Amino acid sequence: AVVSTQSTGVVSIVDLLSMEPSEFSHAFNEFNFTITATDANAENVGLLLDRAETSLEIFRRSVLCIVTCYLQHEKACSRSTSGLMKRILTQEGFYWTEFGLSILRTCSKLVVEGFAKLLVSLKCDCNDLLFHLHELKSWNENVTSFLTMIL
Repeated sequence: AVVSTQSTGVVSIVDLLSMEPSEFSHAFNEFNFTITATDANAENVGLLLDRAETSLEIFRRSVLCIVTCYLQHEKACSRSTSGLMKRILTQEGFYWTEFGLSILRTCSKLVVEGFAKLLVSLKCDCNDLLFHLHELKSWNENVTSFLTMIL
């Protein structure tokens, strides 16, 4: 997967993983990332989350910039995809509503349904996510399916 930054050009996930801890933190503090996840895999994304756990803000940016983009390229909710989402939902101190909205906006119906199943099985409080549903620019069958599963 390729991560592009505003001022340094293009950095791959593998490059991010090979950075020294201070460089890694600096990259996430300085730049806004976009990612093309065509060659990303759950293992590398998981390793990136491992590195990002040193700071809740870096973890948040990793989730919103890299994990969400990776998930939107997934057609189904595999065991590894589900594992990544579960890890994010159970990360202590992580406010996951924005992540949930990103999934509803951009992911396939099967990933959305997998996310809903996780929320139910983990007994997550979905009130905040429900409160922010108005932020979605369009209402589609994914949102309807999601609501059917969690309510």
